[in-house]
Amino acid sequence: MDFEAQSYEQPPSNYAFEITVDEDISLNELAEKTAQASVLRSAHVGNQYSSNVAVFEHGLPTVLYDRTIAPSNGPGTDRNYRPEVLIRARESHPLLEREEHPYRMATHLEIEQMPENLDERVRQQAGKYAVDLHLNSLREVFPHTPSQTHSHYLQRHQAVTAEMLDILGGDEDFLNSLNRRVSPQGTVSKLPEHADPARCVENYGWFGIDSDESGVIIPNQFNVLQYGVVEALETQAADVYHLSGPDMIKYAQQQELQHTLQQFYARIKQQASFADQLPETLRFHVVPTAHFKFVVPGSQQPELDELMQVCAWMEQSRQRLQQTRDSGEKTGLKSDLEHMHQQRDKLLENLGELFTDVTDKNRLSHYDSTALGGEGVYIHPDTGHMSARQAAQLYKELHKRYKKITKDS
Repeated sequence: MDFEAQSYEQPPSNYAFEITVDEDISLNELAEKTAQASVLRSAHVGNQYSSNVAVFEHGLPTVLYDRTIAPSNGPGTDRNYRPEVLIRARESHPLLEREEHPYRMATHLEIEQMPENLDERVRQQAGKYAVDLHLNSLREVFPHTPSQTHSHYLQRHQAVTAEMLDILGGDEDFLNSLNRRVSPQGTVSKLPEHADPARCVENYGWFGIDSDESGVIIPNQFNVLQYGVVEALETQAADVYHLSGPDMIKYAQQQELQHTLQQFYARIKQQASFADQLPETLRFHVVPTAHFKFVVPGSQQPELDELMQVCAWMEQSRQRLQQTRDSGEKTGLKSDLEHMHQQRDKLLENLGELFTDVTDKNRLSHYDSTALGGEGVYIHPDTGHMSARQAAQLYKELHKRYKKITKDS
């Protein structure tokens, strides 16, 4: 690759890469959209937490980003997914023999030990690398959910990705965003100070394109562009739906990123061999999934069912209270609501699992599925009907109440 930063004419204004945060759509609606549009959840490789379990249960295609750093005991490491451990039955089981293990890219993290007393169905998913275990186990639990790693995604779309990288290799802003590379051993380091980024790409190649073991790490902003372009090409649709957690939502809303992606997309539309297959305006819908968390261990299904029913009754009573002018009915509704408040609070006391932080090493994970010999994971059916906005509103309301109850007690 021979990169040389160039200046171009102002990109045509009719080429647009539009990022919007779409909160008014449900998991069920997204599942229906897979027939005519791209719907993709980008999670990280590792122990999948409850909201992701709900997403996967709905069969939504998934890419597991395997460019994170492990073990998760230092700055910049993946404390949400913890790929160096296996979380099961609310316990964290190390896959490494040493606690002070050198930091590695998740792609290079080898399994040094398997936890004892594991169900054989879990052991059967293990390969040489932790990535294999986490991916294979996910496929075992959700056989109807297409899932792959980011490495696999790059390999599948290597030609398109390589051409995009070649085109953007002439853009100074893109070159200046390159700052890290990975060694064949998996260690991650910054590019040499004052080094020419284009020369670094020529010397080291692209990690995941020129080599599966080492090279310059493709920056996050390109990953967003790539998902949009590749998925639009595959579906021949102008709308792409990308399901993400809070970090990606914040990142996608940055004005600087949106301006940069607009600029990059215009370059692709000007120069790519596949440009005619891309829409003039590509609409990249980012759907927040963090609050689809109405998920508990199987043993707590009755309590969660009752809680969700009480919440539904409360909402109906509130609406009726606003509508009625009958003073007697208002008195009765207020009494009913007070009783339901007490019932809700009593149920919440025993459902702390709903509010476990994703960084907790002893939380629920996909390894608790009965498909892997676990106690089971229960996803409330209403989770699929709620929009992302409705799920966030209800979850935050319950979490706020739970914190007050536990604080007072």
